[in-house]
Amino acid sequence: MTIRILPPAIANQIAAGEVVERPASVIKELLENAVDAGASFIDILIERGGSRLIEVRDNGVGIDKSDLLLAARPHATSKISRLEDLSQIDSLGFRGEALASIGSVSRMSIVSRTKESNTAWKTNVDFAGHASDVVPAAQEVGTTVSVRDLFFAHPARKKFLRSENTEFAHIETVVKRLALSIPHTRIRLKHNGKVVLDLLPSQSFAEQQRRVAKVLGGNFLDSAKYFSTEGDGMRLAGWISVREEGWPNTQRQHFYLNGRWIRDRAVLHGIRQALSNMVVADSQPAYLLYLELPATEFDINVHPTKQEVRFSEPRLIHDFIYSSVVSGVTHGVQPEIAQIRLQQDEPRESSHLRPSSAFKSAYPHSKLGSSQVSQYQVRQQLRAYEVMANSDQKQEKSVTQVKLGDPIAQLFDHYLISHYQSNWYLIHIARARLALAIESFNRGQSESQPLLIPETIQISHQHHQAMVGWVEHLQAYGFSIGALSESQWVIRRIPIVMRYFDGAAMKTFIARLAEEEQTASREKLISVLREDQVALCQLTTEEKLQLLANCQQYASRLTKEGWPDFIVPIAEDWLATQFVAS
Repeated sequence: MTIRILPPAIANQIAAGEVVERPASVIKELLENAVDAGASFIDILIERGGSRLIEVRDNGVGIDKSDLLLAARPHATSKISRLEDLSQIDSLGFRGEALASIGSVSRMSIVSRTKESNTAWKTNVDFAGHASDVVPAAQEVGTTVSVRDLFFAHPARKKFLRSENTEFAHIETVVKRLALSIPHTRIRLKHNGKVVLDLLPSQSFAEQQRRVAKVLGGNFLDSAKYFSTEGDGMRLAGWISVREEGWPNTQRQHFYLNGRWIRDRAVLHGIRQALSNMVVADSQPAYLLYLELPATEFDINVHPTKQEVRFSEPRLIHDFIYSSVVSGVTHGVQPEIAQIRLQQDEPRESSHLRPSSAFKSAYPHSKLGSSQVSQYQVRQQLRAYEVMANSDQKQEKSVTQVKLGDPIAQLFDHYLISHYQSNWYLIHIARARLALAIESFNRGQSESQPLLIPETIQISHQHHQAMVGWVEHLQAYGFSIGALSESQWVIRRIPIVMRYFDGAAMKTFIARLAEEEQTASREKLISVLREDQVALCQLTTEEKLQLLANCQQYASRLTKEGWPDFIVPIAEDWLATQFVAS
């Protein structure tokens, strides 16, 4: 059997099998190119469900005459040029496969004009991805890609297409999905000469809501809350709808990463976990969420459809989404605040995937865990946490309100400085976490959360029986621990109050319990917890906010007895004594 290199026409058609599945696949690729070109208006013409004609016209930057000959060649792209670029992709397309793949299974033509050119230029593309001679054409600045007779030379592929209405329904889904990620761009969709969808650009929050309602239906917004959370180089904003009767399917579940629609297991798990107690059986929540983070913190080049992603810190992303959704669905954000957030996200000059100006100014060289968020945004999120913390206080009589204010700085890893009006406070982080955990155990609270990645722990054979005794006792406090073997155990759930404890310290704590010869008890649990040192690290903004809210709730119950031992008020008079003139 002789090994041979396939002719370009056959190679392109094989590649097209991954990219071009149906007319909707063509629409997706062409729309992404239009968005990357900075278009503010995208006009889409469809005939017979896309089998006869798919035409996408935009008013973007256009393609230069000299580049038009390369546009449909395999792996020809203007979006990346070096290997390093794959680790910081900020465009929807980047592989240079789409036009070559589409051209290999259809009759395709490209007409384009740049603002520097006095005329437009046109080329036709053959099966091998070669462009014909470029000839003058008539068109305004922008690009028009026409795809005719899709799969005309491939009867086997064409017979798998569904009815005209079904194929167009898939096209409409793709168009609406993209429209939700580019609110500043007008999109018009026509089928067989009839305008099916015409979405005007949104310049205000009210206009954006009208656009969302037109795409997802007015009943979505009737029960939806808008929220916005920012921290640790990340921002999550959008709408969540959890109505009493739930939603019948997942058609109104949309999650965008830097403007790209994705489906990721860690993301979906974080959302489902946050909404698990709010959705009735056999129903679904509805949401439209936008996550922004630096392009260096995820890899989108893992699947042909570019709808799957690999995060560098999946656990951190999961926890951020979980806490943001819990806070957002409970409290939301006032419309005027949402308007401020929308104004910060002005249309991008070239690629809408580049972080907003506000995002770039806050995180010029962002890495997860080293954030600098605005004090305004911090205060907004803290108020949400204060509402949660104060909800339990309403049930307790004779409680004095304590306000610890905004987190200002973290010192030497050990201390957190906060400020409220004219008051300043110094908080010992490890002591605060310990006190909050102990109080939770004393009050019999058992609220827990699953670990995204379960932790395994080694327990010696001699302590196996003791561990068996502790497992049932720990379940009452929110732990879920199971045996994998005589010496290996797995931690699957932990109390929410311990969610920010270091993983290694958590395993050491469980191992210490197993070594205790005494019968499992709450007193012994708390005793071991007191003895173990909580690992110290730089807190994220989200952790600072939640720690302050929990400390406020705790301190409010103890003010008659004095401040707890992990909070020290900083008085101006005391500071003055440290600078007495010699």
